Amino acid sequence: MNHILVVDDETIIVEGIAGILEDLTDWNLAVWKAETPREALQIFAENRIDILLTDIKMPGMTGLELAEKVRMQWPRCKIIFLSGYSDYTYLQGALRQGAYDYLLKPADEETIEELIRRAIDEVEREIDEIELLTKARLQLRSAQPLLLRDFVHNLLYKGNDSVTAIQEQLDFLDIPMQSDSPVMLIMARVDRWPAHMTANDRLLMEYACSNIIQEYLSPVVSVIPAKEETNMIWLIQAPAEEGGISVRASEQTYLFVQEMLEKIQQTVRQMLSLPLSIVLGSPLTNWTCLHRDFRSMSELFTQGIGLEEEIILVDVPSNEQESYLEKRPQEAVFALQTLLESGESESFKTELINCFRETQKPVFVDYTLQLEFYCCLSAMFIAFINKKNLGAAVKESGIDLSLLSDYKAHGNWEDLLVYFVRLSEIVMNQMELKQTDQKRHIIDTVDRYMVRHLNGDLSLQQLAKQVHLSPYYLSRLYHSEKGYTLAERLIELKITKAKQLLSNDFAKIQQVSLELGFENFSYFSKYFKKHVGMSPQEYRDHARK
Repeated sequence: MNHILVVDDETIIVEGIAGILEDLTDWNLAVWKAETPREALQIFAENRIDILLTDIKMPGMTGLELAEKVRMQWPRCKIIFLSGYSDYTYLQGALRQGAYDYLLKPADEETIEELIRRAIDEVEREIDEIELLTKARLQLRSAQPLLLRDFVHNLLYKGNDSVTAIQEQLDFLDIPMQSDSPVMLIMARVDRWPAHMTANDRLLMEYACSNIIQEYLSPVVSVIPAKEETNMIWLIQAPAEEGGISVRASEQTYLFVQEMLEKIQQTVRQMLSLPLSIVLGSPLTNWTCLHRDFRSMSELFTQGIGLEEEIILVDVPSNEQESYLEKRPQEAVFALQTLLESGESESFKTELINCFRETQKPVFVDYTLQLEFYCCLSAMFIAFINKKNLGAAVKESGIDLSLLSDYKAHGNWEDLLVYFVRLSEIVMNQMELKQTDQKRHIIDTVDRYMVRHLNGDLSLQQLAKQVHLSPYYLSRLYHSEKGYTLAERLIELKITKAKQLLSNDFAKIQQVSLELGFENFSYFSKYFKKHVGMSPQEYRDHARK
């Protein structure tokens, strides 16, 4: 949506130009009006304005002064000056100062539309200019450490991305690794910190440890450094060759890394005076299975590998039979909650079934883990139902909500799955109904407001305030639900009301104009004739026959 502000100290000019623009219902415009530069600056302070049409000579502040202030706030705003012939010489100076164009008063509709169309095209072209793209790249570069941390965290804790999705993220982060080739995981921790070291000191030392490891390994292999809780993490991959990374290259890389661990440990001890324990995972781990290696290696640290210091363990096996739920029930339920809140009913159902099916594999999940999953899933549903105020509606559907707190009431694991699938379908359906009701309520509120305030401010911005939405979203929502735009609806209401009032001989035409929000009678007459095909007086005469 493009935002246009019309500024002129003559009401008839403001209303006339604004009316022409508001009638361009297919152009997706938000039109603002101001009769003083001060009022215009207030609008600029609260809104983005793409195109400014301003008179040059106004009391208190000239259009040139207004334009200068506008450029300071939004340099990309296209400024079009409104001027009479007597201002022409003055206008040439304005154009030399960077104005987009000028419009001589009075101007016909075609001239105004053509000029605004060109200005809109220019605005939209500039959105894709190199400057904005460069800025986006700089912002991305500054955000890369955070994006990298999230990427590694998902690999180590969730493990639910496909090889293709992982490669897309590697490419996006500009990491020269291949997701279809094996990767290995190194985990290290400082066994004992000197008592005098602060938290900042420890952070600095961890960075130093990471730099030492990368100095030893990065000339030969690709490395992704990371940190999870108290452990330092590195993802290692053999260098790429023509045709990809061979198994032999990965095995040779693994042997190289294994040989370097003692050297790394020794350097950290000598340079930083810190005891470092290191664990090296399996040599040929798939990216999608990294979470298994990570879990096994983390358990070694949490269980206190070696009561001694400076331990080195290599080729730590992962639990290949790890159940879906052994990622931790809370994480499985969190993934389900995300799908539920986003309304992805089919994906939610598929993920839920996967959770339950995994527990029926040969290596069965412990009873206590099943119970934990059940409790987490029940708590998630209860919280969601309360948050969305769906309790009464869900209960009316006939499902027994007390079964969310009675694990033994379900005959078996399969019955439990059937119950949760049915509950999810009911909740999703109620959410769709509620969203439909909310949309209908918004549309009805806007329609009622327009009917009751035909003589007042019915700009898109004012209507959006009544339902606490952005003007752009309200415009899209209304058009989507009704099949026609707000501007078209407003025209229909005003013309219908005008016809009704004009059919009454006791109402003066000027009074009709005021009741419909037209302070300028000549503009009302022009507006009516454009949409009806005859002037108000002609319509009244015709209605009498």
